[in-house]
Amino acid sequence: MNLNRIGHGALLAALALAASAVLPAQSWARHRTNFHVEASSARQGDVTVPKGETLREDLTATGAILVDGKVDGDCVSLGGPVTINGEVRGDAAALGGSADVSGTVNGSLAVMGGPLHLSGTVRGDVSDMGGDVTLDPKAEIGGDLSLLGGKLHKADGAVIKGEFTNVDFNLAKTFVGLMPALSSVRHIPHVAKMFSPWERLLEFIIFLVFAAGMGLITVLLAMFLPKQVEATAALMKTDFWKTAGVGALVVMLTFPGFLLMVVSIIGIPLVPVAILVYCAAVFVALAACGRILAGRLYEVRQLPAPTTLAAVAQGYGLLVCLFFIGKLLKLTGGIGDFLGGVFIFANLVLLSGGLVVGLGAAWRTRMGTKTNTPPAAPAVPAPHP
Repeated sequence: MNLNRIGHGALLAALALAASAVLPAQSWARHRTNFHVEASSARQGDVTVPKGETLREDLTATGAILVDGKVDGDCVSLGGPVTINGEVRGDAAALGGSADVSGTVNGSLAVMGGPLHLSGTVRGDVSDMGGDVTLDPKAEIGGDLSLLGGKLHKADGAVIKGEFTNVDFNLAKTFVGLMPALSSVRHIPHVAKMFSPWERLLEFIIFLVFAAGMGLITVLLAMFLPKQVEATAALMKTDFWKTAGVGALVVMLTFPGFLLMVVSIIGIPLVPVAILVYCAAVFVALAACGRILAGRLYEVRQLPAPTTLAAVAQGYGLLVCLFFIGKLLKLTGGIGDFLGGVFIFANLVLLSGGLVVGLGAAWRTRMGTKTNTPPAAPAVPAPHP
């Protein structure tokens, strides 16, 4: 294994989601690698390599690791602190604990969820996510130092040969504090020219292209997977409240779930797959919402039930019609800008609610591949005359 792939792979993947503009492009390109380790190969409990002994293999443990001797490979703790007084000839990592290095790490070092105290030498890169880094006077880092949400305490004499990158969570607080000022930027005379009618028209065209692309994907889904769409829509209608609760739970756990995958060893390679599955679930939910909306419209007008494809296409149009009206009103400026915002906000609330229920149905039906309708009530026998 390569700790570039542990430390900077996981750390910079998280940074790319939250603050990709802050990190240097060269650092991302250099550390964008894959990492995978079998958790089943980890030793259970604490592990000690005594002074004078050499472990000639990679060392992965679920507890604390103490290296007084030598490790001829990589050294990774899954949930405990790492103390290196001797030498690690590969990479080292403390995932969920602190790290104290007074010896030598010939590779890179990553710490996630704990502080780092370095009084020795790390010849590669150093990453710390969620903890402070303390460098003693004799500390030496041969590569880059990257911090996320922590502080650097650097003594005189400590050496960092590469670049130092620190993304502080206070940046987000500062941005939030500036939002009221940013929201009024369109009313500043010399900035108002930026929002000319032509640029409003360009914004409207971009919206049309985006909405058309989303609609095309949704219609294609209904064309090739009509049974899955029907199964998802059926559960949304027959078991609404339970499905809505499941959908709300899915939405609440989405970000923590992706974050857990990013910071875990075995989860990093699964992130792209998880993103694709989640996007697919969103489109299934969108198609099911359109199917229900169009079907309800046909019922009210007492028309024959439409096909799945026709219902999804018409329902999608209904789902985004308020967006379209709002964007048209915004083209006029003035009071139209305000009214357009009201239409867009209303459409966003309605669409979000529908997608939450749709995600719950997609989860319960396994993307429409499993019928999960509630059991019918038992028949009551008719009384004897």
